[in-house]
Amino acid sequence: MAVTGSSGAGKSSLVNALMRFWPLESGTLRLGDIPSDELTQSDARSACALVDQRAQMFAGTLRSNVTLGRPDASDAEIATVLDAAQLSAWVAALPAGLETPVGEDGVSISGGERRRLAVARALLAGGPILLLDEPTAGLDTRQADQLTDDVLAAASGRSVLLITHRAAEADKCQRTISMEAGRIAD
Repeated sequence: MAVTGSSGAGKSSLVNALMRFWPLESGTLRLGDIPSDELTQSDARSACALVDQRAQMFAGTLRSNVTLGRPDASDAEIATVLDAAQLSAWVAALPAGLETPVGEDGVSISGGERRRLAVARALLAGGPILLLDEPTAGLDTRQADQLTDDVLAAASGRSVLLITHRAAEADKCQRTISMEAGRIAD
């Protein structure tokens, strides 16, 4: 499902409410058949893999950042999500590969690399719900379209909530809702 709307419409707030970072002011959000406020914060967060706008990175290596939610992931699993996030060639070209340090808060990587690493991490982490808040921001149109296609294919069998300003991304989803002033408008 795609979620669209102008800046400030409440799209990111919806994600924050689903993850139980923020309480609902009114209405009900359900994860499956369960109202989200009946789930513990831990249960809500373990059901969802989140790529937020900030794409947080931690001091350490590319490997430790990708495997944050699944430190036991195999090299084959890591390679699969790096492919889906369009990072395989970039990682292979680095002298230290996955052992390359990213620096404090990912200062040694670009914004696009940071965002795609966050996508790879969310794909690897699993969970039945994948929440993507503007995952292609900062990417050129061709790369954004291909990343969306690859991520949706890699997330097959999972529920995906894709927050986007791009009509081309929303068109790739089965359903689209539009938000205005914190409410679903359409």
